[in-house]
Amino acid sequence: MHTLYILLFALGIYSSVGLIQVGQTSPALPCQIELPFTNPHISVFYKQPIVGIGCVTNLTTKTNQEVHVINLKKSVAVYRNEVAEVHLFVKSRNDEVLWEPLIIVLNSINPVKWRVRTEILAPARKKHIFVVRFYIRLNYQVPVSRKTK
Repeated sequence: MHTLYILLFALGIYSSVGLIQVGQTSPALPCQIELPFTNPHISVFYKQPIVGIGCVTNLTTKTNQEVHVINLKKSVAVYRNEVAEVHLFVKSRNDEVLWEPLIIVLNSINPVKWRVRTEILAPARKKHIFVVRFYIRLNYQVPVSRKTK
């Protein structure tokens, strides 16, 4: 069984900000480091690998495909968005090649927008399958098959 890294991303960008002197007559203003940093124009993102819990069985599919279920238990709408947004990054561990496409089930009791990016080594023409509920939106950055239930 291949192990996947799953990284969740919050909205925003990670950046550092400094003040720039505009004119010769303006005195330079020092940049004060704030923790936590707050700015109306720049927000930081949180990136952390998480450890999940689960089990492994060979009774899921008739082929050697891996099935991964990701269940979002809580979701809160983000500023100016009508639904919560979750950024999901799925990557092969140690650059292993997956010969069969993955089946990834994305589940949430609340409406949520999943933004999925994958970096999985797989043969050409193999598409990963994402299973989502009808009210869940899925944006992805690789060609995939989409099934709703």
